[in-house]
Amino acid sequence: MASEFGISMGTLRRALGELEVQGIIEKHQGSGNTLLKSIKNGGERNKIALIYIKRIEFEEVLPNMRALELYLNERGIDIEYIPVIRFDDELIKVLEKCFAVLITGWIDENWIKNLQLLNKPMIAIGSHKYSDILPFVSYDWKGASSILTGKLIQRNAKRIGLLNAAQRYYPSSLIYEGYRGELLKAGLELDNDMVIWVEKENYYEKVKKFIIEQVPKLDSIVMELGLYLPFLALCWELGVTPDKKLAVIGNPEDNYQRAFFGGNILWAAFERNTYIAGAEFFLEALRHKTKFKGEYLVKAIAFE
Repeated sequence: MASEFGISMGTLRRALGELEVQGIIEKHQGSGNTLLKSIKNGGERNKIALIYIKRIEFEEVLPNMRALELYLNERGIDIEYIPVIRFDDELIKVLEKCFAVLITGWIDENWIKNLQLLNKPMIAIGSHKYSDILPFVSYDWKGASSILTGKLIQRNAKRIGLLNAAQRYYPSSLIYEGYRGELLKAGLELDNDMVIWVEKENYYEKVKKFIIEQVPKLDSIVMELGLYLPFLALCWELGVTPDKKLAVIGNPEDNYQRAFFGGNILWAAFERNTYIAGAEFFLEALRHKTKFKGEYLVKAIAFE
């Protein structure tokens, strides 16, 4: 078949693997492949659903799915992007047309139990507390925080603050664990006043108080990328120069953004896009008919 189409055996194996994942063929060891359904020009391609679970009380910025869409399209798979608040019959109808499900957003145990009733392969993109019943691929938030805090300690920082998102946001708890672990390991003070947990509704007042009362006492501050620009804007508003060593967890988009943020920053950037890593890992598991368990973490790399 490879010679007939003028392609290499490696390319042929990858193509057949993609067709198997999509349920178009079934491979039989030693006896070839069985066509399970035909592919017609203009026909509907197989789909993976991406469910983004929102919270009704938040006006959330939905994640950019373009990179994931391109990745799947190159493999002959369409993506059905579904921002949802509740599990209902309309959602079930859409999911019935998809051969697998990716889940992200505000995942809880009830959502997992409802989705598992559909009996479809599924995996979460992003950290959550239920890896024993729903595997996930996520950024290594704890590892990133640990790396940055450890490097600050190596540079003789003694009082290191943490500007963190809300406690109910699971990655925030992981960031705190990494930060706390490094301080305890080094025998440094763990002062609750040096840690701020930011809710959307009280962001301004809490961060303002943190900047006025705590920042002057700190050597360095660890924070997630999404909090950096609001923090900087408040510093400017208050006439405070953020001259502390800042350690930021996240991926600066390009060199322009890095230059804008300035040079007094230690970064922990992640090696890969978590959506692409999740889709790749998921498709590979489906191709080999293996059950993916637990968690897969995209590691962080520190740089300046």
